[in-house]
This record gives sequence, C-alpha cells and structure tokens, in this order.
Amino acid sequence: MEYIRDGCRENGEVCKKCSEKDWVGPRFSRVPALYPDPDKPGHYMSVFNTLTTDNNRQLREVDDVAPRAVIKRLYKAGTISSDNVEQLKDVSSRYCVEEKDVASYVKHLEGLKMMSAIRENERRKKREKECSKTYEDYDWNTLIDSGKLNSLKVMELD
Repeated sequence: MEYIRDGCRENGEVCKKCSEKDWVGPRFSRVPALYPDPDKPGHYMSVFNTLTTDNNRQLREVDDVAPRAVIKRLYKAGTISSDNVEQLKDVSSRYCVEEKDVASYVKHLEGLKMMSAIRENERRKKREKECSKTYEDYDWNTLIDSGKLNSLKVMELD
C-alpha cells in the first residue's frame, strides 16, 4: 500500500491518520509518474517538467500512462483489437512501447476473453443438463453408497 503523508490535503479533505498526529519532518510533494514526451517519441519527460494534474486541474488518474493499464482500458472499451494495425501503432508510439508488445498483450486479452466465453458456455450447458434430468436419470444407489446424495441441489431432488 502506498501512503503519502498529507496527500489527502490535495483533495481538500484530511483523513483520520493525518489529523490524529502532527507531522514532524519536512512536507513532501508527489513525485509524478513518468509521462511520455510528445517532443521526443520513445522518451519520457523529466520528472521536474511532468505535471501531477491534468488539464482540469485534477490529480492525474492512477496508471494514466501505464501501457498495460491503458491497453486494457482501451480493449474493454472496444477501441483496440489485434486486427487493427493502425491502432496498435498509435498506442505503441504514444506510450513508448514496442508494437509487437502491444499486439502481444492485446492478443493475450483476446485469449482471456475467449476462454471466459468458453467457460461461460460450459457452465450454461452444465446447468441446462442438470435442470433437464429427471428422477429416473439418477443412479440413487450409487449416490447413496458414494455419499454424494448430499451434494445434490433441491431442484435435483424434486
């Protein structure tokens, strides 16, 4: 867990931890996360030139330029796919990441989504199969002998 003493004051509120005890040492300010330099593609801006706030004078969002977080956010929004090479190039140049790495991560996310859909279909089919069973479909003696009668659901016992 990351904690910055008096970091809560930036939002205008003081948390319980900061209000209970006074700070003895010097006050620290936030060190901004790295931000890609628009003037030098493939490089990051100096920490001293990087702002901690966005255009609306709000604190920058966590992981606003973290490549994986941005790619995941774009993928969930449906604005990036492994088929669209232009999008991959754009993200690659904007966030200082090689294009092959962006494509690899997008394919990984697509694979995760596909596996999730497969598992969902399997669960749905299993539920349908369980719901369609009748009293005669069960081998009651085997269920009793193996002790699995307790694992049946109410709808299966009706």
